[in-house]
Amino acid sequence: MQYFNTKKPSRKEIEDNFDFFDDIERGHGVCIIVYKDNLPDEIFFAGYSFD
Repeated sequence: MQYFNTKKPSRKEIEDNFDFFDDIERGHGVCIIVYKDNLPDEIFFAGYSFD
């Protein structure tokens, strides 16, 4: 809700708004369930490496 104004974001909504990267700390990641036609369709992974 915080980033996409919906609990079921589409791929386009996620690709159009990468603001959530600001809240990911180094060495951490997130996964977001991507919805298509109101059903789960993909899993989106994002994060930063930790050396």
